[in-house]
Amino acid sequence: MDRGILVKEDIEAGRNFLAELDAAGERVSAAFWLYDSEENEWKLVLARESSAKSAVDDYLVVVRLLNKNPAIKERLTNSDIRLKRPNDPLVTGLSRRMPGVTPAQVQRWAGPVNGVMLDDVVIYRTAA
Repeated sequence: MDRGILVKEDIEAGRNFLAELDAAGERVSAAFWLYDSEENEWKLVLARESSAKSAVDDYLVVVRLLNKNPAIKERLTNSDIRLKRPNDPLVTGLSRRMPGVTPAQVQRWAGPVNGVMLDDVVIYRTAA
């Protein structure tokens, strides 16, 4: 989905998808929408440990869950999702800047993280 603007329904779809992942036991340590001004698009970044044998297998686990829920799939596509590991510098830096964010208190933020300027971030969860 071409997503130059993130609307309330997109934010809710991301929150609902995070709840689906949690319910399926696919623990996500950090989750946030990240805006890339060069590409003019938002991506839902999910940081999670995985026992999958490859990055492709890891991505397929997430996509299968996405495809099980038509209401979420209506707002969120496979190409909207980016997977990262919990120790990724972006994830750890954002968690240091905004520790302990939970889906009950979604936060919006912009600024530098580990030397990279983030134009806009909508955060569902960060590590404490």
